[in-house]
Amino acid sequence: MIGKQVKKVTEDRIYPPSEDSFFLLKFLEENIKRNIESSVDLGSGSGILSLFLANVSDRVLAIDVEFIACRYTWSSIRKNKLDWKVDIICCDCLSAIRSNKTFDLIVSNPPYLPCETESILWCAGSKGIEIPLKFIIESIHHLTKEGVMYIVLCSLGNLRKIEKTLLKNRVFYRNIAQRNVGLFEKLCIYEIRKSDNLVKNKL
Repeated sequence: MIGKQVKKVTEDRIYPPSEDSFFLLKFLEENIKRNIESSVDLGSGSGILSLFLANVSDRVLAIDVEFIACRYTWSSIRKNKLDWKVDIICCDCLSAIRSNKTFDLIVSNPPYLPCETESILWCAGSKGIEIPLKFIIESIHHLTKEGVMYIVLCSLGNLRKIEKTLLKNRVFYRNIAQRNVGLFEKLCIYEIRKSDNLVKNKL
């Protein structure tokens, strides 16, 4: 089980594997049907998604803005002897990636709650959309022609605003999976593709 292969998180600057992490992980395990040439874990945190990607991808790039999170991801990757196929970069979103570099798969469980003053581990701005939108808009430019992004969003954020912005930018999206969390919150996994290549085949 991937979750048990991750180094236990003891640092307060690293997002530990949580319900949203396992929601996305299970979705990926059920839907990634073939080997991927190149993939990205955007906001790697503990490295739980990076570990999964390393088992289905020829090459993996794990990215996090927190250096300590990058170290944790690297520790989990080395523990599982997968460091030969994983690179880790400490940067803000995809800012350190060459503009012409593209990937087949990008996954992300970003901060998505509507708050500004708390930890960047879960706060995504006043509407809960600033960071997810940034991740999506930057990622779309780094997808291959048939590439796909899977990102976790939350009903507590302004999902309608996100969808309107994506339509305005000619980005194809689909709310592909949902899970209720308590009485008032729903986690959603959005599929993101370039609108000029709306393929239906699963990876």
